[in-house]
Amino acid sequence: MPDFDQDLERIQSALASRDTDVIELGLDEVATRYATECREMNQRLHHCAKLLKKGLLAEAIQQAQLAPALLDQFAMLDFPERDEWASYVTENSLAVPPPLQTKLAIELNQAFAEAETMKECLSRHRSLALARAPIRRRLSVMWRLAKLDPMNPVWMKDLRQFERVRIREIENEIHEATRNDDCDRVELLFKEVTYPHWTEPPPPSLINQVKSAWSKYATREARSDLAELEAKLTAAVMAGNKVQAKAYYDRAVRLKKEAGLPASHPLRQRLDLALEWVEEQEQRDVRRQEWQDDCEQLANSLHAGKPAPELARLKEQVLAYGMGIPEDLDGWFDQLARKRRRRKILIWLVILLIAPSPLLCVAIPVVYRYYFPSSNPNGPIEKKDGAQKPLTKDTPKSDKDDALKAEVRAIIRDNCFRCHGGEKKNRIDDILDHSLLTTKASKSQLTKGKKYVVPTRPEESAIWLRIAMDDPEDRMPPKDEKEKLTDDQKRKVKNWITSGAPPF
Repeated sequence: MPDFDQDLERIQSALASRDTDVIELGLDEVATRYATECREMNQRLHHCAKLLKKGLLAEAIQQAQLAPALLDQFAMLDFPERDEWASYVTENSLAVPPPLQTKLAIELNQAFAEAETMKECLSRHRSLALARAPIRRRLSVMWRLAKLDPMNPVWMKDLRQFERVRIREIENEIHEATRNDDCDRVELLFKEVTYPHWTEPPPPSLINQVKSAWSKYATREARSDLAELEAKLTAAVMAGNKVQAKAYYDRAVRLKKEAGLPASHPLRQRLDLALEWVEEQEQRDVRRQEWQDDCEQLANSLHAGKPAPELARLKEQVLAYGMGIPEDLDGWFDQLARKRRRRKILIWLVILLIAPSPLLCVAIPVVYRYYFPSSNPNGPIEKKDGAQKPLTKDTPKSDKDDALKAEVRAIIRDNCFRCHGGEKKNRIDDILDHSLLTTKASKSQLTKGKKYVVPTRPEESAIWLRIAMDDPEDRMPPKDEKEKLTDDQKRKVKNWITSGAPPF
């Protein structure tokens, strides 16, 4: 297109001064030439695209490079003001240029890029051939050439010949590598025979032979790696480092499968113990998270003022984990119980107001003292600023019982709950659960066949027997605990059992 630069200048001038007569400028001839050039270029692009679809990359490149070079011609015709020019010629009834086949031009440009890659491969192929390089290296280049130029029958013919020679070489090399115990060489041969670009795959017998040889080395390597990893994992487990142990877990499981150790192997047994500990910790974390979620649901239900049956169900759901219940939630339940009790009192007071006056005068004091023990100045223990008021001789019997229950529960909570409640659950799911204390049978050899607490019979109650033991090895709390039960605390526990072990 020797004159296109001049035509482009005239097009740009016409677009800049739209009021000029198109006939005076001779734009009809310019528009006709430009439209003709666009059509011819599109035809050449279509022809090259057909060659590319047939896999004739070299022929397509050759056609595109004929003068004028097709991609250079496309760049000239696709000038920035082209859309504006198309509108201008339409308004002035001039020759309208057809749309340029941009997609085909992009495909042709990609073909040129592949051709450059193929040119590099051809150069590499020639260099390896002149240097009489090993067949294995030459095959890798020929596979790439066959992929870039699949319609060329020369590559397929040469590939088959080279592959047959290479297969015979592999048969000899695998025997030599096995004899010399060359693990790295066996691994390379394994990757080569399983390479997916063979025109004719190696014989199954050869593939199985190489796989079998590599499997032995892979198993030996996996066992070596597993022994090293097991030592690290066991050390993390012994240190109680859950984060580090979990970091080793996945790789240890994979190596365990690859190593194929029998169950009786010492390494396998140590590894299984460590893996089991990690799994237990994971399950424990999951269970604790579920417990916390249920506790949160219970707290939200308490805030929302859900009905009592729903709250009781959620509480049982939390206690089912065997981790107890947070003290704040437990205190909230106690507060709700007191509110319900006071509502009942109000109902009874209303009923009593209707009764005769003598009966009313007798009933009101009795009910008030029973349900409001804290109002009695000499009544049971009241908490104030974290301290407890001592009992006096004048304290009524019912108030004394309530105070005794509270003191015994505090003794058990402070000295026993840490090991026999919460997460540890040592024989007792929750020692603060009165129903478990009076119904569940002990598994201890010392108190076999006895309940934890037998109401009115301390000599048959497992808790009192363990508290009162002379032998410090068996006595509770354990001898390594800093806090010990005082004689007064022991006496209160025994009095509580003797009085029938009333519920807390």
